[in-house]
Amino acid sequence: MNLKIENMNTELAQEMTMELAHFHGSEKMWEHRTITGKMYLTDGANYVRDKGTRWLFDIIQSYQPQLRNQQFQVWTLEKVNDTAFIVTCTDGNDLKLVSQKISFSDFPLNSITLWKVNEVLLLPSEY
Repeated sequence: MNLKIENMNTELAQEMTMELAHFHGSEKMWEHRTITGKMYLTDGANYVRDKGTRWLFDIIQSYQPQLRNQQFQVWTLEKVNDTAFIVTCTDGNDLKLVSQKISFSDFPLNSITLWKVNEVLLLPSEY
């Protein structure tokens, strides 16, 4: 059973990698609201959110009151083992602003990076 799940995640990872390569710019802005506020997503960021990572966007939004003076943020989700990840935010110059461990996720990629510019969250390829 685990082998099928791994294969499914590998297939999903391949699909996502191919799809993510096509996002350059954005035709529409999507809104992401939480109790702490809202931010806007580009088409690429919305694609990532719709692939089962709404929780990641909730985490990013939850830190915004703390990071309100940080106009540019680089958010990275990195796999640390088969099911655990770490979410890190830097200022774009490798100064770590926040970090949070995620004990379980079935996110298929080993890592993904999102940029937050003012109130907009986007893929680096969409800048």
